[in-house]
Amino acid sequence: MIDIGNNIKNIRKSKKMTQTDFAELMGLSRSYIGDLENNRSNPSIKTLEAIARALNVDLQKIISSDRTLNAKDNTLKIIEYTQLYNNKYLFKLAGTVTHKWNFIYANVDLSAINLKNKYYIFIECHTSPDSGDSSSDLKRATEFIKKFYSSKALQNVSREILEIIFSEQKDLLLGIQTVRIIWEGVQYLPSETLTIDIETN
Repeated sequence: MIDIGNNIKNIRKSKKMTQTDFAELMGLSRSYIGDLENNRSNPSIKTLEAIARALNVDLQKIISSDRTLNAKDNTLKIIEYTQLYNNKYLFKLAGTVTHKWNFIYANVDLSAINLKNKYYIFIECHTSPDSGDSSSDLKRATEFIKKFYSSKALQNVSREILEIIFSEQKDLLLGIQTVRIIWEGVQYLPSETLTIDIETN
């Protein structure tokens, strides 16, 4: 299990900083720092990145456990989902190895593009459900995904997302042989957006 609060506390102490010093550096209250260090608060990815910068350490040092965090060990699971419109869903995802409350919000757009019996679905990720079209938040979320999850983890959760969508919208698959899922901004190889083809039969 990953103890984020204890990691922050140990790094802060190694820098010879009091909670008050650290709170002033972060522009936060000392009581909030205390809540962080005692795992009573659930910081966002954005907050954890700010903490890492303030402590001058890599983010992985803050979210590491007593064993090395390997992206190959980290799977994604669906926490909950909402159908926003007929052709849009919002999925709340979390890792099984990274701390459970570092959520990724996947906006799933059913494009209605059907080319050569291939149906296209676009997924755009953010660090909060109300990030809108923020390009900086999209970049933050996709960088986090690439760092802590393998492409296999995204393939597996893509299948789970697809199962949910098509259990609710059975007519969507009529005559479709393949679904192509495009994870916008996620590039494990230079200039190559992660694309996953899933056969429907």
